[in-house]
Order: sequence, then C-alpha cells, then structure tokens
Amino acid sequence: MGYDDDRRGNLLLVVNDLLATWQKWTANQDLKYITLTFETAVEDTILVFSEGTIPGDLRRLTALIGDLKKHWETWKVRAAGNPNRFQHPGTDFWAVLEAITQHLADLKRPPPKRLEAVSKLRALPGMTDNQICRTYGWYDSNGNPELWKIDEEEADPGKHSYKCEGWLPPHERERQRIEAAQAAAVDRAKEQRLAKIKALTRPPAPEPIEDLLKLPGISGKQICTMKHLDRDEFEHYCRENQLRLPSWDSPAANQISGVFDVNQDTPEVRREETKADALKNPKKPEAEKPPAEEDDTRPASVIQGMNRDEADDDENEPASVLQGPDKPSEDPSPGPEQVVMEGQISVEAQIVMLHKAGVRALDIANDLGRTDASIDLRRVNKVLRQFEKSPASIPLPSDAVV
Repeated sequence: MGYDDDRRGNLLLVVNDLLATWQKWTANQDLKYITLTFETAVEDTILVFSEGTIPGDLRRLTALIGDLKKHWETWKVRAAGNPNRFQHPGTDFWAVLEAITQHLADLKRPPPKRLEAVSKLRALPGMTDNQICRTYGWYDSNGNPELWKIDEEEADPGKHSYKCEGWLPPHERERQRIEAAQAAAVDRAKEQRLAKIKALTRPPAPEPIEDLLKLPGISGKQICTMKHLDRDEFEHYCRENQLRLPSWDSPAANQISGVFDVNQDTPEVRREETKADALKNPKKPEAEKPPAEEDDTRPASVIQGMNRDEADDDENEPASVLQGPDKPSEDPSPGPEQVVMEGQISVEAQIVMLHKAGVRALDIANDLGRTDASIDLRRVNKVLRQFEKSPASIPLPSDAVV
C-alpha cells in the first residue's frame, strides 16, 4: 500500500468519525448544544484535510470539507462573542454535512460490473449454455432458460441485454434490492437529524414561562425545549419567582394523578410541597432524617450538578467556544480559608449574599461578570448548588451587610 492509499484511508477515517459523532449527537435528544466531542470531530476533520496532498477521487469531498470549514468558522466567531449554549451553526452547515453523508455513500458504492460478452463466455472451458442464461438472467415466466437468446446475443451483442431498456443483470438487480433496503434506514436517520436541527433552530416560544406552566400536563423538559433554556436556568427562575416546579419528564399516558393534580393528596404532591416550603423557609426541620437514596427530595438541579461533577465526563460538555474564553480549569469553589482574606469578600460569598438579597442568578452573573470574565450563569448556578448542598463550604462574613 502506497502513500496515496494511506492518505486516502486517513481522510476517510476522520470523515467517518465525524459522521458517526454527528449521528450519535443527533440521537441524544437531551443534547441541545454543540458538545466538545462534536467540536473535536469537526476540528480534526478540517485539520486533516488542510494538510498534505488530496487523492484525485476525493477532490469533491475536499471541496465539501472546505465549505464546512467556512460555515464552522463563521459560527465560532459568532459564538465566541456570545458564548451561549443554545447557539448553533446555520442551516448551511447542516446542509453541507448532509451532502458529505450522501457523497461518502456514493464513494462506497461499487461501480456497475459489466458482464462479459456471450462469445467470450462460450470460449471459456466448461462453460455451458445454462450457466450463460443464469449469468444474464434469461429465464421465462416458468423458470426455464431461454437458450435461444444466446445465439442471437452472440450475433448481435446487446440485443437481449444492454440494448434493452430496463434490463439489468441479476447481480445488479440484487445490489439495487439491498441498497433499497438500506436506504430506508438511511432515510430514517436523516429524518431524525433534520427534525432535531429544525427544533434547535426554531425561535424560542414567545409565551412567558408563567403561562407555559399553566398548560395541563406540560413538563419542565418541554418548557426548556420551547424556551431554549438550560435545566439549571429554568429551575432557578422558578425558585426565584416562587413558581412551582413541574416534573421534569411528562407523565405516562395512563397516569391519572401526579404533581399537576394539586387537589390530590398524593405522596408526589406532598413531596413537591415540602420541597417548595423548604426553599421558601430554609431551616432544618426537627429530627430530620436523611432522605433515602431512592426518594431524594433535593432539587433536581442539585442532584444533576453533583452527578456531573462526580462523573467528570466531558463527552457531553459544551464545546470550548461555548464555555467562554476564560473558563477556569479547576473547580472555582473555595474552601473555608478562602472566604475572607485581608478584608476582601470572595466572589463565591458575594454570589450567595446577592442571591439571599433576592437578586436573580442571571443578574448576578451579568453584574459580577463585568469585572470578572470567569463569572457566568453556569458558575453562579454551580456556586448556589454548592451552597444548597453544604452551606458551611461557603461561610459568609458575620458583619456583612447586603
């Protein structure tokens, strides 16, 4: 295998990895933003195609990767100016990915194999007329070989084969049958991709969250999708505005009662009411027992945040351009000794104090972010989750006045 073959294999390898990563990202309906894994796959593909020679049969693919790079760089510039998770490349970027998928399928399709002429087949030792009929597919409606076509085909090549409109050799008909079956699966995957892109690029719902919460049976996940919100943002908004948190997922179709049935005295309702009361009046009940692992009443955002921190898995982390230019590399949460140093109040303590004073998390991020670029809504939510979990980890100055 020469250099060109190695080069061709490497180019196709990164493209196949990109398309597999894209399909996996599409299949995960919970991912509403470009992930770090997706970003890496795109960057690797652009890098490999930008260096070295390009085999002749991959020039069309190289041109498509060039278009992909143009749309990707445009998005990166736009996202860097406003690192919001819910920013996505334009429709042209996704159209190029679809074109790459189709072109790669065309490259993998073998060229049609033309049958040898009847005169050459007859000259082969051991070749029979029945075998020639089987090769060309010459059978009548009863399955008998049409031997008479062999002499006519030899005298006039193509008379009963390539000159006949709609005729295909048996091997080609079988290949088309297999491709048609595979195309159904390909079309389903394409419809899944297009549906997700359409949902992501749709503008946020104009209705306020308060109005959406009044809709019967609506879930928190549905509201986040409609309003282009992160789960943490949605739950903090509900808590700060004293709105009742709905269940995250929609109830089952045959479910009669649930957290939305406010007149039903069910364990789910009592648990939600207890959680809401605890958030409004954050004092520890007497003789409170630690919640059972399978019946955890902590806010979902706290549990979710803890799981993310413990897992430390960046497969579904936002792309680097969406994380902001000055994202700290280590956990910014301070220890008790970091809270007050030389009369200064730590950023984490300021966040908690402002939150206790009734300032919304988004406003805290905007205000403190003007002087510290590392502070964004994600960091504010993380600090508040930590304080909810363990207030002692962020002690506040006793003489502080908000």
